[in-house]
Amino acid sequence: MSSSCLFCRIVAGEIPAASVERLAAIGQWMQVNGESIYGTRGGPFKPNRQLASTRRENTVYVHVLKWDGEPISLPALPKKIVAHSVLTGGTAAVKQDEAQLLVAKATV
Repeated sequence: MSSSCLFCRIVAGEIPAASVERLAAIGQWMQVNGESIYGTRGGPFKPNRQLASTRRENTVYVHVLKWDGEPISLPALPKKIVAHSVLTGGTAAVKQDEAQLLVAKATV
């Protein structure tokens, strides 16, 4: 996973309002999702327009950036998934077999 940077233009000690708003939004996102960012490394799945992944020890985080409602098929993992959760709440259905990992929105 590649690293990303956010550049804010600061002139004479002033931060433009648009940058303040963007930084506040990032702060709010990090309060919810920081566990999946801080202290992690690039995950097992190559980032694309739909998702990115990070990992820490034996935990893999999948960041779904764009969900079209269809299940997401990922390459198989070498170890068995023993638990899964959604950091923002809600539930997901995860199915693992030798060929793939399938992640879908859970139906209630």
